[in-house]
Amino acid sequence: MLTWEPQGVVEAESLKDLLYKIEGRVLVAVLKAKAGNITAAAALLQVDRAGLYRKLERHGLRVRR
Repeated sequence: MLTWEPQGVVEAESLKDLLYKIEGRVLVAVLKAKAGNITAAAALLQVDRAGLYRKLERHGLRVRR
């Protein structure tokens, strides 16, 4: 079971901004867990590889080869 505890008070951030930050953290965590394997990460996230690449680009993330 996954639990989450907030780390202090979030000040003046929109839901959109918070979701963007959370998405970025999830992308990093999944890619680390899958050792940078895009296909495996995309499967776990239930998105296609192209969609995962778009999300990575949107967040300024790159996978080292």
